[in-house]
Amino acid sequence: MKQRGPWLVLMMVALIVGLASAQAQGADYSTAASRVAEKLVQAFPKVRGLIVSVEPQGKLVVDLTAKDGIYPGLEMEIFREGEPFKHPASGEVMGRMEKTVASLRVVEVRERYAVAELLDKEMAVKQGDGVRVSGARILLGLAKVESPPGGETGARALAREIEVALGKTGRFEVFDDRIMRSTLVRAGLKEVTRLTDPAALEVLRKELRLSAVAIPKLATPSEGDQVLDLELVSARTAAALKVVSTEIGKSQTMVTQAAPLEPSPSAPPKSNPSRREEGPTPAWIGRPEQRQGQTGGFVEPQVYTVIIPHPIQLIKAGRITGQGSEMVGASRDHVYVYRWVGREPKLILDYGQSNPSHKILSLSVADINGNGRDEVFVTQIESLPSGAYGITNRLKSYVLEFDGTKLVPIWENVPLHLRAMTVGDQQYLIAQRMGESKPYQGLLRQVVWQGDRYVEKGPFPLPDGVDIYGFTLGDLDGDGRAEIIKLSGQGVVQVFDSESGKYSGGSQGGPYGGYVHIDFEQYDPKRAEIVTSSAMAGVALATRVIPGELKAVGLGDRGRGVVVPENMGGLLTQYREGAYPKESRLVFLAWQAGGLRPVCQTRHLERYTADFDIADMNGDGEPEVLLLTLEPQYQLLGGYQGEAWLDVLYLGACR
Repeated sequence: MKQRGPWLVLMMVALIVGLASAQAQGADYSTAASRVAEKLVQAFPKVRGLIVSVEPQGKLVVDLTAKDGIYPGLEMEIFREGEPFKHPASGEVMGRMEKTVASLRVVEVRERYAVAELLDKEMAVKQGDGVRVSGARILLGLAKVESPPGGETGARALAREIEVALGKTGRFEVFDDRIMRSTLVRAGLKEVTRLTDPAALEVLRKELRLSAVAIPKLATPSEGDQVLDLELVSARTAAALKVVSTEIGKSQTMVTQAAPLEPSPSAPPKSNPSRREEGPTPAWIGRPEQRQGQTGGFVEPQVYTVIIPHPIQLIKAGRITGQGSEMVGASRDHVYVYRWVGREPKLILDYGQSNPSHKILSLSVADINGNGRDEVFVTQIESLPSGAYGITNRLKSYVLEFDGTKLVPIWENVPLHLRAMTVGDQQYLIAQRMGESKPYQGLLRQVVWQGDRYVEKGPFPLPDGVDIYGFTLGDLDGDGRAEIIKLSGQGVVQVFDSESGKYSGGSQGGPYGGYVHIDFEQYDPKRAEIVTSSAMAGVALATRVIPGELKAVGLGDRGRGVVVPENMGGLLTQYREGAYPKESRLVFLAWQAGGLRPVCQTRHLERYTADFDIADMNGDGEPEVLLLTLEPQYQLLGGYQGEAWLDVLYLGACR
């Protein structure tokens, strides 16, 4: 026994230390859960207001502002007061019954009012109807806490703390992961169905009457601290309502701290100030606390602006003639090729014929046939009248190649969306079909050059739910595997695992992205993203949006992330004012703690950002950003007929 004494002492010491560590972690989790619960309470403000105006296309103006606690994305009930009821003895009017008639989602908050969209398109609402966020308890689903490997025990403890904290607020009635999963199984869905799947959310809304589902995620950034990110997803629309985050403290569950991010192999070399000349906006800027140690506090790169005398709306950089860096631009029905001469692009080639029924939707370049010159891949839609007032769309895409003197088509009238993309050192051509009333239908397919023609090879290896545009692939976390980086219809940049399709995190700020629009004859109002009133006898058209470009890049000590435009006002602003937003900027979102966070951006431009690309245009070894912006008077229906602005800035200046 005496020999075992020292071992017993050591075991007791280890046990005491372990208990103290667990208690400290439990206290940290409890504090973090309480902070998150407080933020979620703010996501459901007890507020009431009135509809002051009912506008076309299902838009509503309400008399609420940010001071009332509302924000873009907030969903509210629309109610109507009934006849007054009286006390049977005194005859005194006691009040009025209220009936919920529809729902809305706030899309923009201004100084004196907010703009919302009607979610129940088939319901009739009117001026004077009330709007509210219910003052009753919010029925909220709480998913399991996602955690890094080895952190499952802590994740379960944290989930319990979040559930307790939400209950203590008095604002929520919480349904845990087990209840939600059993409900899905009873409804005929698989137990492993993602809770953010629209089908799963529909079941949870109908069976449990949930308003939203909270998806918590426990992440460990490079410093070793733990961060709790919680995404709130609407059970009605599957849209992200809010993302809240809080730090927990030093990780007690991880055996080793996460390795710091290494600079991306594709990161550009450091800037050479002597090569730059001062110019106008947009210059990359950042918050002062992010620029410590750098002269002047902000990085002010040398940029310049070129006016393109053609109404281009899309751009891509490539080697079309095989003789140096060139830029391809596309207007509504024309393709232009410019060669970079000094600081200006000079037109050298063009292709196309004016046709009001044609509209170019996307533009990409790559050397798929392996002849040393990039082909130009153009997705084009033809919209023709159908019947008395309808509209019929079909894709008539094509591929162009330089034959030594001019651009010639080598594949025409292709009934597919076409997109060339580069992943690492590999170039791919992918395709997707168009549906009857939606832009995309079916799986993504890979197309290869075989002999003297393009042929479909088979499915492109991406999870279901990823359509051909609005996504890119990039290794954000440095594990050697590319993540899927996707731009949602609400302007949120989302990150998914490329193999499992599991959601990994999303962006802060926004909404991000540019959009191209297609009108379809409206068959099912519930599936429309925006319903516009047609000039043709009031026929309803569903305007679908095709999300624009985003790029995964590495920026040295800033880590890996995504470059994406931010057009102020969002998509609905375009339809309220009949034109694209009048302000925009380009933003770099860095991957930090399981989310994309803005770390630097250009100054605000008084123009709409239509497209951009990143390439070394002048051969100095440093990538430039080509930023295509349009004047505010660009009209949706009439098309852009003026000059386009091309701003050139240095990617490395974002450091």
